[in-house]
Amino acid sequence: MTVNILARVCIVFALSVLPNLAVAGPVLSTETTEITLRSNRATAHIVALKWANPAIERKKHRRGVTLVFSGGPGFSTSLLNSAFLGPQRVETGPTVVFRADPQNLLNYSDFIFVDPPGTGYSTIEPIAHLAEAWSMPEDNYLLLGAAKKLLSGNAGPIFLVGESYGAVRAAAVLEGLSKDPVFAPRLRGLILFSPALTLGSKGATEDAKPPVVDSPTYRALQKHHKAETFSQNLEAEQFRSELLKDRGLILGRFDGRFTASVARNPSPYSDPSFDDIWASHQALLPKYLTQYLRVSDSLRYAVWAPQSAAVWKWRDGVDAVLPPVDLNTATQIGDVIRHNRKIRLFVATGTYDLAAPYADTKASLRRAGIGDEVSVFKVYPAGHFIYLDRNAEKSLSRDLRFFFKEQ
Repeated sequence: MTVNILARVCIVFALSVLPNLAVAGPVLSTETTEITLRSNRATAHIVALKWANPAIERKKHRRGVTLVFSGGPGFSTSLLNSAFLGPQRVETGPTVVFRADPQNLLNYSDFIFVDPPGTGYSTIEPIAHLAEAWSMPEDNYLLLGAAKKLLSGNAGPIFLVGESYGAVRAAAVLEGLSKDPVFAPRLRGLILFSPALTLGSKGATEDAKPPVVDSPTYRALQKHHKAETFSQNLEAEQFRSELLKDRGLILGRFDGRFTASVARNPSPYSDPSFDDIWASHQALLPKYLTQYLRVSDSLRYAVWAPQSAAVWKWRDGVDAVLPPVDLNTATQIGDVIRHNRKIRLFVATGTYDLAAPYADTKASLRRAGIGDEVSVFKVYPAGHFIYLDRNAEKSLSRDLRFFFKEQ
């Protein structure tokens, strides 16, 4: 399985795409917006990559537009762009075959991948103020401002996508747009992949930080690895270290089906389900950008900003290194949906995800009063990055096509 998923990602990035793709069908372009930081000391240049399909005839209604936000919070949107939401699919076998997916989501919406400062092509000028953008309040402020400018040239329905921590970003943008009379009537959908919904600091109240409810994921991984019984009263990091401790193995955080030798991976930050994939992604992305964007400076694209983690602030002020106890994205989303009944929520989770266990996500939504009448909740046999599992990707793509059609 390691080889299959890794090969899928490598192939997606090492594209030898059809040379006439940008002319005959979907087109990838860049859009830049400038937002002044709240301090007025610097300007953010938010560069978004936009997939559009001009060949699709606009019939009864204006074409939708979907803004995509990444996680981390120091990751770019590049993995979502090139491994799932872009228009290409790849078939592996004795030979590699690239094909345009006729069922891709560009049939329903344009997709704009919004990279926060320090990732992708986005930056801050003067660059000395880059760290000023690495806080949750500033990040939300900049991305909301960029969203409004990016949406201003489109009058169609609006969808937002957030993956992992990107759920926090998408929820903040959703709330901001819902308060703007220009954009609120056009909001139609919020799509979350493996969302981080409750990030309250340790010591938070029961309402702000739910108890550990990871047991379905734990049981699935116990069965997968044919492991002995274990205590359910473990946090996810403890569980991935303890389940196969007797074999000298640690589980992957993003996908617990993957394992690695503890002796060879002593760092607690090592993740056997993602380290190799991410390394390949970084190495091969320039070729992807060069062939799709026809740019000569593709090496300048920052796949991620690892330094942001060390300085990230969760709120304004000097004591801001821990998430606030009342940070609950599910509650924020629920409040917006109750005031705008046109918005529907789609949540995709993975059975084997220890970073954002699906039962935890489901419980958070239930406590926020988000019911089945306004939401779709799916669990796929995959890890955190659902679309990297071939079978799960097919199911997720089908479910999303149905979701877009229904809005």
